[in-house]
Amino acid sequence: MKLALLLFALSISTILSQDLPDDYSAIGTAGNKKITKLDFLERFEFSPSFDKHNTKNMNSSKSNLILSLISEKLWALEAESLNLDSSKAITVSAHLFENMFIRDLLYKKKVREGAQFSNEEFSEARRRQNLKYYVKYVFSEDSAEVADIYSVLQKGANFDTILSTREEMSFQPKPEEVVYGQLANHVEDELFKLTIYMFTPPLPTPAGWYIFYVENLEQKIDIAPVSETDNTSQLALKVLKTRKENEQYFKYLAQFYSNKIIKADAELMKCFSVHLTQVLQNKKHVISADDTTAIHLTAAEVISLLNSIPPDTLKMIVCRIDDTKINLNDFILYFSFDGFHISNPNLNPVFTEIQKRMRSTIENELIANEGRKNNYNNDPEVIRQVSMWKDNYLYQILRNTIADSIKISDEEAIDFYTKNYKDYVYPRAVNIIEMFTDSLTLAESALSELKNGADFKQTVKKYNKKKEISKKDGEYGLFPVERLGTLGEIAWDMSINEVRGPIQNNNGYSIIKLLDKREKFTEKNKKSFLEIKEQLKSEIVNRKVKHKLDVKTVTLAKKYGFSVNSDMINSMETTSVNSFGVRKLGFGGQITAVPLLAPDNDWIFDFTKQTGLTP
Repeated sequence: MKLALLLFALSISTILSQDLPDDYSAIGTAGNKKITKLDFLERFEFSPSFDKHNTKNMNSSKSNLILSLISEKLWALEAESLNLDSSKAITVSAHLFENMFIRDLLYKKKVREGAQFSNEEFSEARRRQNLKYYVKYVFSEDSAEVADIYSVLQKGANFDTILSTREEMSFQPKPEEVVYGQLANHVEDELFKLTIYMFTPPLPTPAGWYIFYVENLEQKIDIAPVSETDNTSQLALKVLKTRKENEQYFKYLAQFYSNKIIKADAELMKCFSVHLTQVLQNKKHVISADDTTAIHLTAAEVISLLNSIPPDTLKMIVCRIDDTKINLNDFILYFSFDGFHISNPNLNPVFTEIQKRMRSTIENELIANEGRKNNYNNDPEVIRQVSMWKDNYLYQILRNTIADSIKISDEEAIDFYTKNYKDYVYPRAVNIIEMFTDSLTLAESALSELKNGADFKQTVKKYNKKKEISKKDGEYGLFPVERLGTLGEIAWDMSINEVRGPIQNNNGYSIIKLLDKREKFTEKNKKSFLEIKEQLKSEIVNRKVKHKLDVKTVTLAKKYGFSVNSDMINSMETTSVNSFGVRKLGFGGQITAVPLLAPDNDWIFDFTKQTGLTP
């Protein structure tokens, strides 16, 4: 086995020496799966880490990540050997991820790259960037009323006199500042023609009709040479490109949807609504939720939901998109992919949400199918992204299967108690405040507010979705590290009052603040076995799961082989910013910038002991 691993490492070294595109060159491998430089950099920069901020430990942070990534790939390989990649959960997930990245590439090619502008438009944008208007306005939802006011103004009436008689005067204690990019394009086209004491014609907006009056005007004298790199040009280009991109976006969609024929089965969606409503209402009753509490659909409940619907019904086609047919079973999996929650689990609101998801599913499939016509599904970056997310899902599914298989009997717990609890051992403990949400967007908003000085407990009250911690504003009190799982380990490595997150878990995202920590200590045992039985079982399970997973990873490392180019990894330039990235996708939607991965590198110690080899 040592010779085989050594030969494997040598063969990988040969591959790494070939002329490959730099970002796609392999810095690590697990079996036939490679980890590219781009994979590593993305995962390093966009994944929160325990000690990334400590520049002295930068190489250690890199080492921990590459070993965790190798473990991820090894488990993915094993999952594939067990045909888990052919399971419905994985095939549907892979399809939806592929859809995401195809749509994103289609947006780049057809919208962003198609958003062109002329030199004249750039010159006009640059001119507007140097202007600052101070305006007053009159407003009405009645177009006829605004037309009358405009007619009076054209005849010489004083704007301030008219404004003084109107309700909107109270909202304008002083003129409003307007700069380029602040108002809608058609409004600015009229406003930026004007000089001081002039007014616009009535301008339509979604809220109503406006007439703007120029009270004052400032013009910056721009003496810098005109180029695309000077500050004025950069600011003007940002606005101009965004506007042109939006114009191209709506133009493209209008043309794209003009000849599409979609068929959806409303009766089948109603049938699904009835079953989903029953599941949600039962859960609401079990957890005694009030009418303001969001009821979340878990993975286990999705499986239960599928089992509650007759197999023949699940096979029925719920919608037809071009040549694509989606049956009810797949739609339910699509529906649950991004998570689902609702605070009013009655039939009509549930059916409304299902209709929204159906519309989103149809739009996403249509646009992704258009990308496939352009062969974007075979684009190297699309393939890389889908593979990265698919491997992460396979890793999680197989490990969860093993973790769920571990059960602890009372006899085993008693034996553990007898051996270890003659004196009571207080484990390491931390006191944290947690803000939990199932929405990535809300997690971003909360984190931004905290960085700007918001009070953590007030932020919990505003955003938290975990009912059991809401009563204490998110504060746990001293709680054993092991029982908190990943949150506990992360908190243990934090400094008092430090904030970290978002941290992904099975149901959403957590942001935590460490208030206190306590080292493990022992005192004479005063508690009976019955008092701490469940605590003991939890402790034993956590130890067994950790040990069993590490042992399995070592077995997989021997089975498939792996290699690491440490020199290349250590020479890569990385930041020490502990950041969390979110990827905004073309045509809507967002995901975390990369799959989040908890540290999984302890297995290497047993591997080196058993083999005498290092990667």
